[in-house]
Amino acid sequence: MSLSLLLRWSWRDLRQRWLQVIAIAIIIAFGTGLFSGLRSMTIWRGLSNDASYQAVNTFDMRVSLGTGGFVERGELLSALDDSVPAGSVSTAEERLIVATQVAVATPDGKAIVPGRLIGMDVSDDGPHVNSTHPDVGRNLASSDAGKNVVMLERNFAKFYDLPPEGEATLSGDLSVEYVGHALAPEYFFVITPEGGILAHANFAAVFTSIETAQNLSGVERGVNDLVLTLSPSADEDAVFDALESGFAPLGGTVSRRLDDPSIRAMVEDVESDSQFNLVLAIAIFGGAVFAAFNLTSRIMDSQRREVGIAMALGVPPRRVAIRPLLFGAQVALLGVAFGIPMGIGVAQALRVVLTDFVPLPVWRTPFQPGFFVGVAALGFLIPFAAAAIPVWRAVRVAPIDAIKTGHLAARSGGLAWALSRVRIPGGITRQIPFRNVARAPRRTMLTAFGIAAIIAVLFMVMGMLDSFLDTIDRGEAETAGASPDRVQINLDTFYPTGSPVVSAIAGSPSAADVETGMALNAIISGPDDSFGVFLNVVRLDSALWSPTITESAPDASGPGLVIAEKAANDLGVKLGDVVTLRHPVIGGQAGLALQDSQLPVIALHPHPMRGNVYLDADSSALVSDAGLANVLYARPASGSDTGSLKEELFALPGVASVQRASAASDVFRDQMEQFTGILQFIQILIIALALLIAYNTASINMDERQRENATMFAYGLPARAVMGMAVVESAVLGVISTLIGLVIGYLMLLWVVAVLIPATIPDLGFYVVFKPATILTAMALGIFAVAIAPLLTIRRLRRMNVPSTLRVME
Repeated sequence: MSLSLLLRWSWRDLRQRWLQVIAIAIIIAFGTGLFSGLRSMTIWRGLSNDASYQAVNTFDMRVSLGTGGFVERGELLSALDDSVPAGSVSTAEERLIVATQVAVATPDGKAIVPGRLIGMDVSDDGPHVNSTHPDVGRNLASSDAGKNVVMLERNFAKFYDLPPEGEATLSGDLSVEYVGHALAPEYFFVITPEGGILAHANFAAVFTSIETAQNLSGVERGVNDLVLTLSPSADEDAVFDALESGFAPLGGTVSRRLDDPSIRAMVEDVESDSQFNLVLAIAIFGGAVFAAFNLTSRIMDSQRREVGIAMALGVPPRRVAIRPLLFGAQVALLGVAFGIPMGIGVAQALRVVLTDFVPLPVWRTPFQPGFFVGVAALGFLIPFAAAAIPVWRAVRVAPIDAIKTGHLAARSGGLAWALSRVRIPGGITRQIPFRNVARAPRRTMLTAFGIAAIIAVLFMVMGMLDSFLDTIDRGEAETAGASPDRVQINLDTFYPTGSPVVSAIAGSPSAADVETGMALNAIISGPDDSFGVFLNVVRLDSALWSPTITESAPDASGPGLVIAEKAANDLGVKLGDVVTLRHPVIGGQAGLALQDSQLPVIALHPHPMRGNVYLDADSSALVSDAGLANVLYARPASGSDTGSLKEELFALPGVASVQRASAASDVFRDQMEQFTGILQFIQILIIALALLIAYNTASINMDERQRENATMFAYGLPARAVMGMAVVESAVLGVISTLIGLVIGYLMLLWVVAVLIPATIPDLGFYVVFKPATILTAMALGIFAVAIAPLLTIRRLRRMNVPSTLRVME
């Protein structure tokens, strides 16, 4: 019993079961590889975010004037000097940000989308706060100041497959030259000021010099935005309070870096991704561990007779244990060896998708040896423990008990006795599969939990897609209402409703049923929360469109707000409760100040975006002392369409953007395809893992029941009858596994929707939704795939040597 003999013997064992050994090793590799790959991706996101925001010198604080508010250039910097303690600000720069429309020629035709014209200080190789990083093309230079030279936001340019350089047209039919595609910190993850998420197909940020922005917008010498970075010794809270006090007379809103929705989504997305990936990785790894533990343990159990013979021949138990332990160690090592390249491959595949989905100027993707070593150690120890436990049990019994097989073996019937009271139609062959499942409950449940963990992950991933799409559908249905072709026309500032600008739009031959309104940024506060919203002043009795009212206060009178159901839940209010709305008050085309109003909640609407708040036009005096509008709603006139309406209004002065009301939902649905790609990649791996576990379970079942099957063949049962019993047994196991998996998957998705998504995208209200097709798919995989797995062993069953299999001396 030298080590050399034991090694050769264990290698013989490996060769005899090479298919099962390879399958177990691949299962371990899937578990360890996916775990380390998903965890590496989370580390990469965090490192890359930090490096990217540092590379473009992202602002620490920002002061924004309300819609339509402008001051002379230099006035914001002067107010900053008067407000904050000396030495607390490192760098500060003014900007001019105005709404515009952007038209570009794409390979598929002309695209016209709303956007923002962002004027920056490009002197001395600026901007020095919130600088732009050229993904392709070049950056803006000091010599570009005052020229019609711009950069297009990279996500928009990539979506439309635009060249690095070209021409674009802005509102008012103004032609500009773009010289590159810019990555900017506020648009790494595109969220529009109106709340559109992943909106780069329908939103274009245009970066230029502040002088050019003033010329193009007609806002001479004006600015409306200030970004700054703090010195290392500054007290952030004290600076924030000082800025709020100092800029209140100008109507300035002060925000921190993480108040920016795009930056917050990027940063919080890393944390939620970390938790989600951890849950996903643990579930997959756990399923692989259950499977590997169970399958390795059963292989060891099948060698129990050989262990008994060795002990009967006088070999000490500790030496007897070496051979099966070597077998388990080699299986575990093989799984680890497969798992390392699997983990690297998974990580690199996810990296390719991730860098395309979330473009950053700097990516840090170092190899994470800590994850791989830790997971590899677990991937080795668990299968090795799976081998050690049955060996330890075998060497502790008397040799004669270990040698016994068949009806002489000392083993309990598990729960098979319970089936003796249940009448199963048909003969004994109909009852055998159910008795086989019941007579070894520990083994059955280990196998079931291994498959169930995989089904749970698949069910959760598919349920996430269903829940996302349901959110989009609810938003589309509410936005479309009775006018699905309705368009929203945003103006570049506030105009009197009788002004030439508004009259020109209302008189357009392509527009019908034109209505005026106002859209303002505001902050709503309740007992439980406070967050930014979009205050829409509309006619609640409009024939064109008005929000759907799901619940209204019976005694509502006077000014009041219609808020989303999710907003009411987050604020902790109900109908009739009073909330605080901090909103602008417009006293003319340029006059603007902030005001806190106490308003009751008079109704709720079902839109999943909590930021949509409505005020009836009859109460518009709350925000304006004159009949003003900065947004119009219309539908295409008879014989016209949305494209024609966009073309006609594009050249009109004062028009900042024209878009279909449902555009944001359309873009979100399109962008879900990229996210779906990541989930589908994971789905394929999960399905492959489930099939491997099912096959290996069936294969080991056949090995364990060789004598039983040979006995049935000796009594004349055909192979199809024996195989039929194996299929029924696997199907029963599949039903148990699937039911457990569906319950676990539902609980996992409930946690994701209730905890993770609100932390990343707090403005959207998600519900847990499972489409019938999702449930049927999960059941088909869990039941059908497990049930047909025994068919893969039919060749071995047909070639069985019945006399040799039965020739065992008791």
